Amino acid sequence: MSAELNSISHKGGFFMWYDKQAILEFVKLELGIKDDKEDILLNRYIEKAYDDLVLYLNNDFTDKDGNSLYPREMDSVIEDMVIYRYRNRGTEGKTHESIGNYSYSKASNNDIPPEIKKRITRFRKVRFY
Repeated sequence: MSAELNSISHKGGFFMWYDKQAILEFVKLELGIKDDKEDILLNRYIEKAYDDLVLYLNNDFTDKDGNSLYPREMDSVIEDMVIYRYRNRGTEGKTHESIGNYSYSKASNNDIPPEIKKRITRFRKVRFY
């Protein structure tokens, strides 16, 4: 993997500054995936994670001149969000389950998990309209 971002692309009026290929490789390593059968799904999860971060943080990681302000540590946040979504696929919308005396609650698959929110709050921008 190069230090250079190899996946800068334009989407919906803003740039995606993350290294998509490196994130994909790390996610597959973490999940123990050795082939490319899940690549389309994982790439979609990567794009959704970035979009979710931009929306939640009110931050497209650019300055007023369009230069990147993207912090490299956000790649690991995207990785964690993709792994979370992948491991919880099929349970979309399910936030609570009870079996007998056992009860379990979790964030929706479409939400950013609380442990990830703690890591990214400092990047959140307030927008006044």
